[in-house]
Amino acid sequence: MESQDLTKEKYDYLVLPQRLERMKEVLSRRQKDLILFVDRVRNEHNFSALIRTADAVGIFKIYYVFDKEKNLPINEG
Repeated sequence: MESQDLTKEKYDYLVLPQRLERMKEVLSRRQKDLILFVDRVRNEHNFSALIRTADAVGIFKIYYVFDKEKNLPINEG
């Protein structure tokens, strides 16, 4: 089986040039020094929503404060 040629030209139709420029503009405005502090979240769905939102807006660091007795089972990833 031949490997497919994954060239830029082959996939240009997926993103219009205007959309690509807008994506680059948004990515260039991310605040790399912005940090999210999360304190004692009790619901794993809420915590997941916080992580997804942080990712969507370009937050690179998340600090999680927890109670040893009531913390969520969170793995580093």
